[in-house]
Amino acid sequence: MTDKKDFLMDMKLMFNHGKHHASQKTRFDRRLAIHHIHYVVEQILRERASDTHPGSSTENLGFKKLINKINAKGKIRDRKRLEKLNDARNDAQHHNIVLGQEDTEFFVKIVEDFLRGSYNKYFGEDFDKLNLVSFISDYNIRYRLEQAQKFLDQNKQDKALERMYMALGNFRTKIFNFFRLRELNQIIGFGNVKLGDAIAHNDLKLLFFRDRLAIEKLNRMQYIKIEEREGETYFEWQYNFSGIYDAKKEFDEILNIILTHQDQFQF
Repeated sequence: MTDKKDFLMDMKLMFNHGKHHASQKTRFDRRLAIHHIHYVVEQILRERASDTHPGSSTENLGFKKLINKINAKGKIRDRKRLEKLNDARNDAQHHNIVLGQEDTEFFVKIVEDFLRGSYNKYFGEDFDKLNLVSFISDYNIRYRLEQAQKFLDQNKQDKALERMYMALGNFRTKIFNFFRLRELNQIIGFGNVKLGDAIAHNDLKLLFFRDRLAIEKLNRMQYIKIEEREGETYFEWQYNFSGIYDAKKEFDEILNIILTHQDQFQF
């Protein structure tokens, strides 16, 4: 079952990428969101077909024939809506017709409900309990998120928020040091700012400028202390948690931000 569980975690990760794109509210991101969530539904259906029809190839089956094949073995919730999602994906891919924001968010919700039901019904797994924190490559960031999860389980929202934002702060610091050109720090600019640091801060803005959700989270952080240790820059952050009422939702969004961007860097 390990291979199957790895597959299910991979599909959850792909879905979360799509959900993250949907939150950006641009036409480009809506197109990616539809492709991502459609891909996940199709892969789940093909995996289910391999279990219910062993020895029968589904490679050449189109989406509608595939979903009808599975539906014949047991009714699929929201089948008609999933077929409309397939139409929306075809429109985006072949005709450059992209759904509006409201419709995109609607299909994200439909697919999330489908995944919750199908993970349990087809594979005996709880979609919400499959832990994507293990996909975080950096130990310190992963450790902070694991702490945040434990505090969420204990209903300690303030401590959970602190740990998840510490993880995001660690992630931001890692990216800053990735971009930082130490050899330019001999040049001091206006306001006594080192040129290498100024370039790193600018590169951070360029990295996240299209990620509305990431910018929203990063704007809750303000560094109050900077230290140099062994050629690396370290920040001490203070956080503003005002207006956050759902710590679990905040955790999922921060996790998605880190998972979305971490593969661009070799930490």
